[in-house]
Amino acid sequence: KSDQPRKQIVVISSSNAVLNTYSKLISSCGFESLGFQNPQEAFEAFVFQRPEAIICDLFLNDITGMDLSREAREIYTKEDVPIIISTLQKNLDKECLQQELDNAKINAIYEFPPKSNQIKSWIK
Repeated sequence: KSDQPRKQIVVISSSNAVLNTYSKLISSCGFESLGFQNPQEAFEAFVFQRPEAIICDLFLNDITGMDLSREAREIYTKEDVPIIISTLQKNLDKECLQQELDNAKINAIYEFPPKSNQIKSWIK
C-alpha cells in the first residue's frame, strides 16, 4: 500500500444509516468518506480542505441540497468539486427539479443507494 492519503468525499445526510451506507460504499471504492449530519460543519470542513466530491441529501435538516450547493459554488467550480444529490424520494418532477439543479450548479442526482461504479464515475 502506498502512503498516499486516500481521496476524500464529503457526505452530508441527516440520516446516520445513509452516512454509514455511504461510508462503506465509498471505502470499498478506495476513497475516504467524511460524513456529516450538520451541513454547517460539513461546509467548514470542505472550505478548509477541498474534497474530491460532495454528496448530499436533497433535503437536509435546515436547508436543501440546492442551498448547500449554492454556498459551495462560491468556493469551488463544478469541474473542481462535483456535487451529487442523493435522494430517497421517487417520483420527483424531473423537469422542474432539473432546472433547480442547474441553477444550483449540481453535477448530478442519483437515487439512494448508488452503485460503486457510479461513485467512481463522480471522481476525476
